[in-house]
Amino acid sequence: MQQTMDYQETRMTVTLRLTRSSDNVNVIEIVVEKDSQKIEILLQAQPYGYLAPIKVAIGAVRKGEEYNTEALLMYGNHILVELSGPVSYIDTPSHTRLVANIKFNNMYHFGYISEFREGKEAVLLEIKRQEEILVYLQFINLNTMSPQRSLIEAKVNLPPLIDGEVNGFITEGVIHISTNTLLLPRSSAQRRIKAFTDISWDNKQGQVMVLWDADQDPSKKITVDAIIVPESGSPAQATMDVKIILLEKTYNVSMKVVAPFLLHQYRERNSISMEVKTPEQRKWMFEIGIQDEGSNSAIADLTLRTINNNNYHLTSDLRWKHLEGPFGLEVEAGIGYVSPQNTHGHFSLLAKHQRSPQRHIVQLTMEASTPSIQTPLKIDFCIDNQDYSYTTKLQSSMSSEAPMFQWQLETYPGGGVKHLEVISDMRAIRDVLKAVNRIVNSRGGPLMVNSVFENERRAYRWLYSRPSPDTHSIKFDFPSRSLEAEITYSPSKAGIKIYPNRAASEAKYEVSGEHIISSWGGTSQYVGRMSHPMLSRDMKVVVDMSLGGTSLHGSFQLDVFPDTADKVTGSLSFVHRANNTIVIVTNLSTRVLQVKPKVTVEASWAEHTAAFNFTFQETPSSPESLKVIAKYDRIYRDYAAVTFQLVTEGRPVVDVSGIVEPRQGLHCDGYALLSNVHTSDLGDFIVNSTVCRWAFLDLALNRQNDETIYKTKVGLLSPYKAEMSISETDTYQVRNKYLSLIGIELASPRRLKIDFEYKPQKMTAMKDFMLEEGDRVMEATLSWTDRVCSEVERQAHQAGVPFPDPEIRALVEEAKNDILKILVDVLCNDLLREWDVVMQILNGPTATFITEVFYQTLLDMAHMQRELALHVSQQINKLKQLFRPAISEIIEAVVQAYQWVQTGEEPEMVRRLVNEVQRTNLYQIFQTHVIEPIKESYPHQYQATKEVVAKVIDSFRHDLIMLQQKVWASPTLRNTILKIIDLTQEDMLRETLEWCMSQVTQKILFVAPEPGTYHVGIQVPLYQPTYSLTQVANMMVQSPPSFTQKMLLSAEGLSPIPVTKIMETYYVWMPAKLSSTISPFNRSALVVNDTEILTFDGASLRAPRSPCKVLLASVTGEASVYMSHSQTSEALEITFQTGPNKAIIKPNMEVDINGRTVHGRQTVGDLVIEVTPLYVTLVTPLMGVQRSKDNVVMVNVSSWTFNHTKGLLGSYDNERANDRMMSNGRNATSLRGLVASWQENPDCPTPPITPINPAQVPVKESVMCDFIFFQLRPCEPVVSPKPFIQRCLVDPRPFEVAHAYVSFCRMHGVKFPLSIF
Repeated sequence: MQQTMDYQETRMTVTLRLTRSSDNVNVIEIVVEKDSQKIEILLQAQPYGYLAPIKVAIGAVRKGEEYNTEALLMYGNHILVELSGPVSYIDTPSHTRLVANIKFNNMYHFGYISEFREGKEAVLLEIKRQEEILVYLQFINLNTMSPQRSLIEAKVNLPPLIDGEVNGFITEGVIHISTNTLLLPRSSAQRRIKAFTDISWDNKQGQVMVLWDADQDPSKKITVDAIIVPESGSPAQATMDVKIILLEKTYNVSMKVVAPFLLHQYRERNSISMEVKTPEQRKWMFEIGIQDEGSNSAIADLTLRTINNNNYHLTSDLRWKHLEGPFGLEVEAGIGYVSPQNTHGHFSLLAKHQRSPQRHIVQLTMEASTPSIQTPLKIDFCIDNQDYSYTTKLQSSMSSEAPMFQWQLETYPGGGVKHLEVISDMRAIRDVLKAVNRIVNSRGGPLMVNSVFENERRAYRWLYSRPSPDTHSIKFDFPSRSLEAEITYSPSKAGIKIYPNRAASEAKYEVSGEHIISSWGGTSQYVGRMSHPMLSRDMKVVVDMSLGGTSLHGSFQLDVFPDTADKVTGSLSFVHRANNTIVIVTNLSTRVLQVKPKVTVEASWAEHTAAFNFTFQETPSSPESLKVIAKYDRIYRDYAAVTFQLVTEGRPVVDVSGIVEPRQGLHCDGYALLSNVHTSDLGDFIVNSTVCRWAFLDLALNRQNDETIYKTKVGLLSPYKAEMSISETDTYQVRNKYLSLIGIELASPRRLKIDFEYKPQKMTAMKDFMLEEGDRVMEATLSWTDRVCSEVERQAHQAGVPFPDPEIRALVEEAKNDILKILVDVLCNDLLREWDVVMQILNGPTATFITEVFYQTLLDMAHMQRELALHVSQQINKLKQLFRPAISEIIEAVVQAYQWVQTGEEPEMVRRLVNEVQRTNLYQIFQTHVIEPIKESYPHQYQATKEVVAKVIDSFRHDLIMLQQKVWASPTLRNTILKIIDLTQEDMLRETLEWCMSQVTQKILFVAPEPGTYHVGIQVPLYQPTYSLTQVANMMVQSPPSFTQKMLLSAEGLSPIPVTKIMETYYVWMPAKLSSTISPFNRSALVVNDTEILTFDGASLRAPRSPCKVLLASVTGEASVYMSHSQTSEALEITFQTGPNKAIIKPNMEVDINGRTVHGRQTVGDLVIEVTPLYVTLVTPLMGVQRSKDNVVMVNVSSWTFNHTKGLLGSYDNERANDRMMSNGRNATSLRGLVASWQENPDCPTPPITPINPAQVPVKESVMCDFIFFQLRPCEPVVSPKPFIQRCLVDPRPFEVAHAYVSFCRMHGVKFPLSIF
């Protein structure tokens, strides 16, 4: 490499060359020249091989205040980019100006002017293709001092969207603004909108005109003329006369404003009155007034006279007072109403909030009285929360018998639900809606259609109670019946009672079971019973077991027939055959059958193999009637082979064979089952199923010899994405075509993406196909069961026993009738009636109008996105013409690589490269002066050398074939190649652009259609950073209002009660632990090398080596983790306390549980211990600790501990700022004070510790640590490197720190493609 520099007073030259010594070719050359008039930069690169030279040249020559600039980018002899044009720049205290006039490849023109000086502000941007304007933006603001005047001019021209301009001027007495806008100028649906505004302050008048279809129909306009006339002698009063012309019709408006509050006269009446005269010379009048009465009260009045001379008058008074307790407040408002018929109505509202340590009450009462209703309508809403009792009730005066809605919850002091009752009375709700309708409509028309069921009580009630720890009661009360169930469960007994209609009868279905263990002889008994009033006696199942030697024997009795002589008896035998095989044999006998069936179950297992066989024989010596075979065989590490067979009467019905293999990657961590399925009725299929953490199932189904693959995805794929979808794709799975989709994805920490898609025709066809195939399977199954039942019935008839027994047949019919009656009563008689009312509302004009507007808006947005995507794709295709040589090379390379991996034929570029190598001088010299002399002088050695070279070439070709197979086996690389090829097609490019534009629209408007006929996407902004869907669900499920709390806070100034207190009221009312139905995710914290700490929320701390026991993390009443050092030179000691169990991880990796040393894997209560030579793990349901031999400690907590942890590792509330909080709730001023506050013994002396100052770290160590951990990025999503980097900066052995990080990552399943550790 050569480097030269020539520096003179007026000239500087810098040259840098990198030369290849073999052929003296400049691989890279950089030349920079600069003097007072010009600057030139030249960059040339000569890549090795078949790539052409690359050249970049930039130059600027100064001429006065201008610079003539040029820039060139060349690939070989092809010019890819060429820029040229003048640029001038002036910057003085009073004047700033920038002008650029650049040509791009002699086709595009870029012009820019910005000028700022006293009296003038101007910005202009113009982009043209030859003479066609692509973008034009202009803004001019001129200020003149004599007279004072500002001129404004702005132009916007985006040809596919808008072409508009704004002109205007502003003086001390006049404002004039005009706009002229053409929407969608290149579309057949273009529309021109014009607007004019003139305001004269001197004359106190103004005019506004808007034409919304100026080209097609100028009559579509509105004109407003206004004149303000002040009242003489009354500065707080003014009159404004307005003339409005709308669609050539004139409206005259006279408005009077009285505002004494402007003169600080707050106890006077403020009012606005307005009179409007229509084109038909009819008038209507409106007046509103408000007055402050003092003493926490105010009055307001409203008067309205319609064009029919109907007078409406409203008066309102507002009073409020403060109550005892924090934020105690009572507000009362009354409204009086006088109709045109001189009928009077009165409305009152009372709101009350009061809180004490023992009770919290929120009350809202509304009362309405009008001549259209006979009795006043009064609605009470009340929330009454006390210790372990929460009640919410909504009741009206028209429903004294039952509340409209009621929620009542009682809990036990130690946790758990004692009583929960939810009541809703639809008749009461309907009566209130009718009353509201009669109040609004003076004619008293009904809100819904009357029926013969109007007077029936329509109450729905759900009741759950737990009178004792072993008893649960659930009751559903519908208008037509009362369905009740009682469940009893204990370690030795379990049972359930079901009452189909307890309100009408005590008849019930009862099933119970009991496990009896004998204290003598090692025998046990399982007894099951079923009873019903239709049975002459209880049905019973009894299993007796006894242990004898190495085998287990027993008997079986199925006494379900009226005649006990017909019971089924049998013997059970459990035989431990060999070391890893268990055989269970059951022989059955009954008077009903002439044969004695035999059932055999065999289970075998070994270290890497497991098998299960089930057989059923009509007699012990007859052939197998039914056989099920399953086998699992692990081949290598996480790879295994599985088989499953279902055989009936010697004929395979289902035969499945497959391979289980791991799936590890960014989007899936789990296992896949790749299987071939043969079915006698449905044919052959390829079924691939994948199960991923956390709870995700991906099922792909492909019928043999069919290229279409149907995929179903259900579950939570990652902490950021959940999906439930049905789609179809091709063999290579390049693009999924969704048939039905509901997807939720955390696109970013502050944005939630929701997708909906549904294709009714495709889904209908798929449903019909599935029903057809299901009917075939059901038909085959029923055919087999009919044959079995016919044979049993034949043998019972020969034995003189009725089968099925009339009593059992009657019981089955009774159960079927009960189920049918429940479905008819609940679905048809109850829910469908309510559904009819709901549909009547949804089919009303208001709901229909909203639906039509929403769908039309989505259609318009989709049309705009398609038009814009089409225009952009056309521009991209034109731009591609300029870069065609380079793009063609890339596409050719991708296409040839695609053909290579498909066919195995080497690409043309490889052949060209070989030919170019053979034509080089070096190859010719080697061929002439080395190979030919050897061939002539040593023919035998030459022949042997050729054979060796041929073998080398064959090995190389074999490696290429293996590489081809690996490339094509990589889904990521294969999909990338196929997508690049797809994007060369115009349809795919346009669809991709349309998708990108839909994402932009969603970020702006929250909702927008996506490519596809029935696909809508929604993006919801989050008010705080969120890092998993579980956190989003926790925000909504635990405290739903907190999800919108920030939006409510924006209206804080308009609310009489602070929003924070409204939230507080809700939190106290809402019961805890509503999120227990969601599967948890863990959050981790780290302690590296005893001193470097990463908290749960990501803050970096340090702690000294100290003999004092320091609390790392604690969940009150559940678990605590402490660390300490017996000596500062030794490794740390971890103490883990959970309930009565205490575990200690010693510095030498030994583990003591309650003073007892443990090894391997053990479970003590809720604590699971695993001790290995590489790591130790202690896990409880809410907290876990893992320590590696490299002195790295990870503390994991469940998300159910969110905001419930304390200790040196932080409070786990997603607030990093409070992770330096001491145990007394104050922020620490030093690390030493922080650590000392969390010590178990406050008197224990804390050694000093200081934070790391990056400015004091030597550059060498800083660069080395950054370089080392840059190579270890694959582990960053799993294990944060922050504390390791922090330790690396101060540790004299940085590679040992990196080795500890690598080992800890590998322990968590991370694989590094290339690592020096």
